[in-house]
Amino acid sequence: MKNLDSIRNTSIDYFRGRQEKLQALSVNTCTGNETVLLIQDNPSWGFNSMNEELEAQGVNFCTISSDQIDSVNLSRFKEIIIPSAQFDNYYANIMPNEVILPSIEAFVRSGGILSANLAWVQYYSTVATFVGGLKYQESYTENNNIANSSHPIITAALPCFGGNCGQIIDNGYRNDLDGWNASSHGYFTNLPIGTGVILTDENNNPVMIEYPYGRGRVIVTFTTPEWDYYFGGRKLLANELAYQSYLVRRGSRGLFVGVE
Repeated sequence: MKNLDSIRNTSIDYFRGRQEKLQALSVNTCTGNETVLLIQDNPSWGFNSMNEELEAQGVNFCTISSDQIDSVNLSRFKEIIIPSAQFDNYYANIMPNEVILPSIEAFVRSGGILSANLAWVQYYSTVATFVGGLKYQESYTENNNIANSSHPIITAALPCFGGNCGQIIDNGYRNDLDGWNASSHGYFTNLPIGTGVILTDENNNPVMIEYPYGRGRVIVTFTTPEWDYYFGGRKLLANELAYQSYLVRRGSRGLFVGVE
């Protein structure tokens, strides 16, 4: 494993160096009939991977920036997506005082699905509290492992449009899970009751999990699926979004083993 400080500094320098070179942000204006809300200030890691895969799968989504949250009725959506690698103002807006917004927590509690790719939030705060009291620890690892081989994000057993889904096999460098500089940027602690672990790091710490909260559900990861997607590892992000689309159709009931 690479030295933690080396990985951390390389990641920070790379991302900051791209600030002047970011791709133009793809924005889908909300018109009133969308089911999925993407809250995004800048393309993750400078790439429009999230937007590209949402469009490839035909997801009915729209985009707002983090400073627009208070002006949007979140309850009209079935799912909210928080992407990786946003700048500090983003996390300050969704986690004021280092606690997730009450409006986002209420959205999940009332039956909504929250998908959160949190790699990079650790640079905003290492003590923030997420939905249901979830916390995290900054940590950089290159090798991630499958904790639940039956989970639909791993098996890719669900309908997936766009052609980028596939079974996660964890077989070597940049083959699904390992070697992405870094493959995970932290792990989760204070896991809510009912949490299912999907992926772990090389120290067996959870880096992708799913848990119920109220009548809703949270799928959250410290891996880097948007980065992997740009460099050829498309399956993890595609499978993640296909599973979430399945939950939207089902009304947020999650499954840790197989599908009904």
